[in-house]
Amino acid sequence: MFENIRNFADLKKAYHKAARENHPDMGGDSETMKRINNDFERAAKRIEREGERFDSEQRATENGKTTETASDLRDFAEILNKLFGLDGLDIELCGSWLWIGGNTYAHREALKAAGCKWSKGKQRWYWHKGDYVRKGKRRYDMDEIRAMHGSETIRGSAPKHLTA
Repeated sequence: MFENIRNFADLKKAYHKAARENHPDMGGDSETMKRINNDFERAAKRIEREGERFDSEQRATENGKTTETASDLRDFAEILNKLFGLDGLDIELCGSWLWIGGNTYAHREALKAAGCKWSKGKQRWYWHKGDYVRKGKRRYDMDEIRAMHGSETIRGSAPKHLTA
């Protein structure tokens, strides 16, 4: 399924598109999702072998941006599978962050257990691989974050400014 993909960024996009269309909680079936997960693992290992090798603790940078490792992608796939199992959530991908809105109160314990954290200022849960270190004092609202990093709705309703 992911044979022609040559880098982690494209693999991540292709995976979450396939997961969105085939996850059992989204109307797909579990056998198809297992095949997608297996193909994803093989593709991540192949890309790593073909040259995108990074120490798990040390990440390469391209043009000032952190490049994801195969381990990061596996964690991303794992968190998406957990979130797709929870009803009523709106999941949005902004850069390498997942922002989770919608009916989160009913799932707050499951979100905590999955490694998500609550953002009081944005009134949403978020997930990001690794620790986040702020580089400045400025706080950005969701529209500014979307403008800087792009936004893609993985599940749920599109952000208000994208639906108009």
